[in-house]
Amino acid sequence: MNESTCFRGMRGRRGVALRVRVAADRSARYTLASDAVRSLVRGPDAGLRRQVPHLGLGLFSVASNGWIAWRPGTRVVSQVTTFDRDGNVIGTSGPKRSVAMIRLAPDGLRLLTDGEPRGTTHLLQMHRSGGLPLADAQWSLWTPDGTHLIGLSWQNGRIVRRPAGGVGTLEQIENDDTPADWRVLLDIAKDGRTLLISNATTNVVTAVELEPGRRVTGRPETAPGALGARFSPDGRWIVYAEADRNLGIYVQPFPGGPGVREQIADAGIYPVWRADGQEILYYDGEYICGIAVSSRDHSVEFNIPKRLFRVGFAPGTVTRYTPLAVTADGSRIVFPFVRDSSGANVIHIATPVQLKR
Repeated sequence: MNESTCFRGMRGRRGVALRVRVAADRSARYTLASDAVRSLVRGPDAGLRRQVPHLGLGLFSVASNGWIAWRPGTRVVSQVTTFDRDGNVIGTSGPKRSVAMIRLAPDGLRLLTDGEPRGTTHLLQMHRSGGLPLADAQWSLWTPDGTHLIGLSWQNGRIVRRPAGGVGTLEQIENDDTPADWRVLLDIAKDGRTLLISNATTNVVTAVELEPGRRVTGRPETAPGALGARFSPDGRWIVYAEADRNLGIYVQPFPGGPGVREQIADAGIYPVWRADGQEILYYDGEYICGIAVSSRDHSVEFNIPKRLFRVGFAPGTVTRYTPLAVTADGSRIVFPFVRDSSGANVIHIATPVQLKR
């Protein structure tokens, strides 16, 4: 099965539903689901008693006939690592943790990371250990000038911002009447007002205009299944991966809406458009890849993808977030590096007979 497969409990014994969704206040965090599966996995076989990993997701599935599939082991720990274009390690940043998102500041000197434990974004200095935890919101974006962070409040799910130094007042920048669905903030345009937001259930990407104190309204830009959408530096294009039906990396004009798009890579995830506009980087499951971009008059050309270097993938990483970043000139690439996942990517299956032993 695919390394990024996410198992969610569907139905347990005696018809008990195990699907648990992460609440806005993070009180659930799939703990109930994990405990439920651990209570079902009994017996002398130590392999059936290993802890279900806590990655902010329920990494298991319970079929209607009682079969259980799960990933054993504990949390997969990775290290935010900077590579050159040949894959040589330049340095590491922050503490070791399960990293699902990396966002490089416009100055190229600071990083936002998010992962496990869920609900704690870390503000890092490039190539320094430690980091400043920011637990009042799920911080996802830097403003184009690098002075503020933008995220979603854990209290009510609203879009908020705060000074990027980590100290200052949290300010809500959307009206309370705006529907606070389960969403993911993907990117912000150079105007500092236009956001790309994904519905975390359908993965439909919507563009919204931020006007503090007003109801946020948006327009769909993609069909369902779009992952990790990003603006081009000039704001005229968006790039994203599709994982539902037509695997690959796609670009389309902005604004444009669903339908008008061009496929520029056969398969991949985590597309990132360099700040100088000259390259799109992505991950194909084994390698960091690059697509050279050239502009002429009002047209844009995308070259054939080129593999840059091989790097391991952290089992359980969530594909709707983007743990890949690149400096403006493309000389430094940041990605979570996993030395040893200790078998966490092995999917185990147990039958009802095995569970009763």
